[in-house]
Amino acid sequence: MSEDNNTPPPESSPPPTPPPNPKFNIPIHTLIETSQSSHGLRHNDYNQYRSYCTNRLSRLRHDGSIRKTLSHSVIHGISSAESKNQLKKGGKHAFLKKALGAEEATQHVNVMLVTLYCAERCWSHAMEMKADYDDALSSRSNASNSKKKEKGGVVLGLVGDKSKSSPGSIRQHYLKKLKKAAKYATDLEEMAKVAGDDGTVVEARGYACWMRGNAMLELGDWQTACTEYGAALTICQALGSGGGSSGTNDESKTIEDLELRDFFTSRAQHVIQPVLRYCQYELQVGLLFLCVTFAFF
Repeated sequence: MSEDNNTPPPESSPPPTPPPNPKFNIPIHTLIETSQSSHGLRHNDYNQYRSYCTNRLSRLRHDGSIRKTLSHSVIHGISSAESKNQLKKGGKHAFLKKALGAEEATQHVNVMLVTLYCAERCWSHAMEMKADYDDALSSRSNASNSKKKEKGGVVLGLVGDKSKSSPGSIRQHYLKKLKKAAKYATDLEEMAKVAGDDGTVVEARGYACWMRGNAMLELGDWQTACTEYGAALTICQALGSGGGSSGTNDESKTIEDLELRDFFTSRAQHVIQPVLRYCQYELQVGLLFLCVTFAFF
C-alpha cells in the first residue's frame, strides 16, 4: 500500500496545438471576368450584372456553415438607448449590418467572396448610373442646340425618379458608389493578407488598386489615379509573366497557366494601359495649364 501511495502521478500531456487556419485561394480576376461576361457586361448591361451580384450575395450569405456570421439582422422593438439610436425615424425596426474583418475572413472563404461581390455590385451600380447620366447630358445638349423645349423641361433618362433627379445629384450618387466599391476592395485586400495564399494576396492588391483608380478617375484626382493604375498594371504584368503567382509546375496545369498568363497580359494591355495613358495625358495638360497661368501672371 505504501508503494502505491508513493507512486508519482502521471505527467499531464500538453494541450494539443490548434491547427493553423487554412489559406484560401480565390482567382479574383478570372472569377470576376467570368461573372461579368456571363451576366450582362458583354452587352454593357450593368443592371443585369448588378442583379446577379445581389443574387450571388444572397446565396453566399445563406450558406449553412457560415450563415450566422454573414447574415444581416433586423432587431424588433428594442428599448435600450444604444439600439434606439440605430432605429430610423418613425420606425420600429433596426437594421444591423454585419461588420466583416480579417478575423471573420479566416473562418470561411465566403467572407472574402461576399466582400468581393459587394464591391462588384457597387461598381456596377455606379457604372449604370454614369451611363444614364452621360446619355442625359448628351440628350439635353442636343435639345438645347435644336432649341426644342419640352413641357416641364428636359426629361433626364436617369436612374431613380426621372422627373426629380438632377445631373448633380446623380453624379454625387454614383461617385459615392464608386468610393464604396473602392472601400470594399481595400477591405478584401486586408482580408487576403490574413486568410489568403500568396496568389490571392497579389490579386487582391491588384484588384484594390484598380477600384481605387476608378474612383480617383471620376473624382479628377489624376495623380492618385496614375499611381493606383500604375500599381495595378505592374501587378497584372507580373502575373502575366508568371511572377507572383502561386501555381504549380505540374504538366497537367501547363495549358491553364498559359491561358492565365495570356489573360493577365491582355488585361494589362487592353484594360489598364488605356485608362492609365488617359490619366497621364490629363495630368500633363493640367501641369501645362498651371505653367502657362504662372507665366502669364
